Amino acid sequence: MSQKLHCALRVFLAFALCLAVASATGSIARIADAASVQAPTSIPLQTSSDQVVWRVDLHTMGYPSGDSQLQSRRALEEFNTIDFIGESVVAATFITQQAVPGAQRRDDPNRVRPYLLHAIFLDVASGKVLNTIEWPSDDPNVGIFPRFGGGFLFFSTEHIVLCSADGKPIKEIPLPQLQAAHAGHVGIAESPTAKTLVVRFQQADSTTCIHIDTETLDISEGPCAISRLFSISDSGMAARSDKYYDRPESSPVQPEVEGAVQKSQLDVFGSIEIQEQGKTARKLCDTSGFAACKVPQFLNNETLAVFDWYALGLIGARETVVMEPPNLQMKLTHHEWIDIVGRPVRASSNGERFAVAINRPPPNLKGKKAAIHAFLGDVPAAYPSHVDVFDLPLGQWIYSLNNKTNGPSSHPLPQIWGLALSPSGDKLVIDSGGVVQAYALPPSAKSSSPNR
Repeated sequence: MSQKLHCALRVFLAFALCLAVASATGSIARIADAASVQAPTSIPLQTSSDQVVWRVDLHTMGYPSGDSQLQSRRALEEFNTIDFIGESVVAATFITQQAVPGAQRRDDPNRVRPYLLHAIFLDVASGKVLNTIEWPSDDPNVGIFPRFGGGFLFFSTEHIVLCSADGKPIKEIPLPQLQAAHAGHVGIAESPTAKTLVVRFQQADSTTCIHIDTETLDISEGPCAISRLFSISDSGMAARSDKYYDRPESSPVQPEVEGAVQKSQLDVFGSIEIQEQGKTARKLCDTSGFAACKVPQFLNNETLAVFDWYALGLIGARETVVMEPPNLQMKLTHHEWIDIVGRPVRASSNGERFAVAINRPPPNLKGKKAAIHAFLGDVPAAYPSHVDVFDLPLGQWIYSLNNKTNGPSSHPLPQIWGLALSPSGDKLVIDSGGVVQAYALPPSAKSSSPNR
């Protein structure tokens, strides 16, 4: 393939759109079916990681240096380190540890907790610090989630607190279920609109889901048969349905054979089930007919992105399984890959755009090619190559951010710990491990309309 971008779009009759992202330099390949409608031909804006709107180093605000394992304890597959709290404010979060006295009463509300969650609220336009908040916690699994209508939710395994945009608590609900004996394997997902939050946990041999309305903090609880990494819309849930996917954090996963990568039987086959509210769960797709069908991520209430190590696709949430398998298997090239347990796909809350973080091959170790592997708690991209943004109404890729790793003015992204799109999808913010960088995206058709 030439260094220039080649674009095309394949549209399935069952409303399933399959996409491919390709090239070591971050270019994107689109494959079009001859029978499909004419695909858009515009080329996405190509930028590099040093072309920032602003850059903020959190190490000057308490971010601990040289201790990435501490941040990994947060279960980063559950919590993003970057969240937009409305269109004009973005929050960066991280944890620190503090010394704990030897003897404390567990029921003492003033006792010293071992962890602190720090939230740094930044102005999206300038990167100026607007506010800082700290929350003590007994557990590192702590974070915040944006809330539909403004403000955010603070989550810990002890409680959920509804907070205003400036961090003032409004309402709180305790979570004794997560404190109970033998409770564990907690999974959390928020709908793209930020109207619904679901907390999934196991106790003994049963799995339970707590559904939370983020506007009112009203909750409902009941049994659910989903794996730990799942995705939700306002009225549905999707999860990988094979038995291997709910393994503990200490068990690594490896991709299928791709070049020199070693094969693992755990990820040869994938299947995704979806369940809409009040309906029986059904199979959405599987890898025998749809190469990307291993991990789901709702982009809005109607559409999901599905992906595996080397493929990415779109499929309608309301559709039945595509009966005819696609003739082409769209996959990443040049040994680039997607970390399937790192939550690498992030959508704008208006449901019109999504970003995906793509890894380059791991570096050679002592002259030997390193095998790709992943653990629950992975960052979205440990070896970032590029971040690409797709516009759903346009049906095309509109932006590609290439990780510039050389040059006197370069600001490379050593890793991507968190990424987020603004609610409108016009801005991208990335946390590269204590350094937050903001990028301007092409305006959406709505925001650029003179009648808006």
